[in-house]
Amino acid sequence: METLKDMDLFVRVVRAGSLSGAARDARTSTPSVVRHINSLEESLGIRLLNRSTRKISLTEAGQIYHARAIKILSDVRNTRAELGELGAEPQGTLHVLSRVLVGTHYMPSIVSSFLRAYPEIHVILSLSDKPVDIIDQDIDIIIHNGKLEDSALTARRLAGSPRVLCASPAYLKNKKLPQRPEDLSHHQCIAYRFEKAQTSWRFQGPGGARTLNVAGHIQTNNGHVLHSLALRGHGITILPEWAVKADIEAGRLLRVLSNYKCTTTDPSFEQVIYAVYRKTSHPARKLSLFIDFVAKAFRELQQQDWPEQAEGIV
Repeated sequence: METLKDMDLFVRVVRAGSLSGAARDARTSTPSVVRHINSLEESLGIRLLNRSTRKISLTEAGQIYHARAIKILSDVRNTRAELGELGAEPQGTLHVLSRVLVGTHYMPSIVSSFLRAYPEIHVILSLSDKPVDIIDQDIDIIIHNGKLEDSALTARRLAGSPRVLCASPAYLKNKKLPQRPEDLSHHQCIAYRFEKAQTSWRFQGPGGARTLNVAGHIQTNNGHVLHSLALRGHGITILPEWAVKADIEAGRLLRVLSNYKCTTTDPSFEQVIYAVYRKTSHPARKLSLFIDFVAKAFRELQQQDWPEQAEGIV
């Protein structure tokens, strides 16, 4: 148990970036944290931290130990939770992270129904499009577009999520409709901005696959803003078909280049929503219940009002 305490304080030091920060986080004293870190390094016979008056950094050994420690502590917590759940009402806190667009569209109703079914489980629902470390951030499950390339994670397919190119009738009025992707160079393209990377869209259709750089007066890192700007007539954009299905049916948006598949990122056109979680042979009961619940919810969405093409691009 003392080793686990040393390990826990070590992880807190790395996360906080200081001994005093770890002490505050663990509600103990800084000298106590120092003693535990010294004890840990002595027992291992190797230095884990480079310490100075202003900065703490990991040694090479510290980086290896930190990765292992996070996994061990997570396994210990999950084991305790699993044993505590046997024969009892499912309980505990579940941290769910979702991509923003799918999160705001569907996760409130799914989480609401889940909480009614399992009132003793508490859910933290976070929305973000930025890459995160699921283990380091102590996240239980991510609702993600496309698989995450990480051997320590498991991905369960929830639904197809093909993209469509669309624009408002007001924008397209008196403009020549694009007949091929290259024609987009004559149009305003409202693009999702990924950090500082050049904005490019990929197409597959007549003439094969191609990747094109696109430009316009505005870019954004939020799918809802893309949607709103397209409705307001600022240009052509790419969005998930399920997000614009009602607008297309009502005539508020029109599809463009409908004979082409399109995507903003993945060259393989992997356009699927996945539930991504840590790989383990015995996931916590609260997590298993949520995974099954969210998978069932997305199956029902596809049967009810999801676009028929939702299964088409995998």
